[in-house]
Amino acid sequence: YQGTTPRCHPPASVAFPDGWDIWHSQSHWSTAITIKRYISNVLKPWSDDVKVRFGLEKSQRGLIVLDIYAAHRTPEVLEQFADSGFELVFVPGNCTSELQPLDLSLNGPLKEKCKEGFSLWYAQEVCDAI
Repeated sequence: YQGTTPRCHPPASVAFPDGWDIWHSQSHWSTAITIKRYISNVLKPWSDDVKVRFGLEKSQRGLIVLDIYAAHRTPEVLEQFADSGFELVFVPGNCTSELQPLDLSLNGPLKEKCKEGFSLWYAQEVCDAI
């Protein structure tokens, strides 16, 4: 959603599925604040669920591969990743095509499918509300 206030989000009457975190920064760019929120509200709960589903130890650490975007590397973000049980690997600049092949072959099409699925879901929510 674009906009600079919560009004850019769907109305409160729309019931998003459990686990969705509908929020944005003022600029709509990732910041240390948005990344920390993503870690605590999305990544950590997801990781904890995966550990239970696959019978992994609670102490099992997850691996996160990130680019070198500045907001990914702030001390408070690094600390929260560590405290939440994640090990980080940073891909050097200009190496995405070599070291993050899924960004090129899988994530793009996956993001498009997610957007399409969301649009269909939200359209149905609107229709049901009418």
